Amino acid sequence: MKEKIREDAVEDLEITVTDEICQLATPGDPQHCAFSMAIQAAYGRRVVLGVETLRTVCEIEFRDKKRRHRVYGKLAKAITNYDRTGIFPPGKYTLHAMNPAWTLPMIAVRNEVFGDRRPYEERVRLAKKFDIPPPPDPKYTAARRRGAGRRHKIIQVRRRGSPGYVPPAAVK
Repeated sequence: MKEKIREDAVEDLEITVTDEICQLATPGDPQHCAFSMAIQAAYGRRVVLGVETLRTVCEIEFRDKKRRHRVYGKLAKAITNYDRTGIFPPGKYTLHAMNPAWTLPMIAVRNEVFGDRRPYEERVRLAKKFDIPPPPDPKYTAARRRGAGRRHKIIQVRRRGSPGYVPPAAVK
């Protein structure tokens, strides 16, 4: 069987979830949750073969392609709450177009540049080739941090081997 083309959405999509759909849906099942069933009802079952709605991404399967939308804010909270409690508040929700950083080509580029243990110089060369920000220099590391659990704000960066350098494992 020929694999379907996967594409990223370029415009927002507004979907209305009704009480009837909420009663027929199954919590915890991405293909049969209330929002997935609302999308199938909006497009029609002949047009949409399947929908998988997760907390951050919704993938709609048509006959010839699969389209990915981004899930934000109110809808993400409603999906999480629905999976926990079984209650999905009816109303209008928006599936957003994909953020350029989350598009499939950009994910492939990031995986090619940062996905393995290449030498730092090779990763910098690939970052320039694909016109993305270079990876952080491994010669520098955070020496001290401030905040809850000391995991938040980096207040000082020192080069390895310089006076005052503290290995990351020693920072607590």
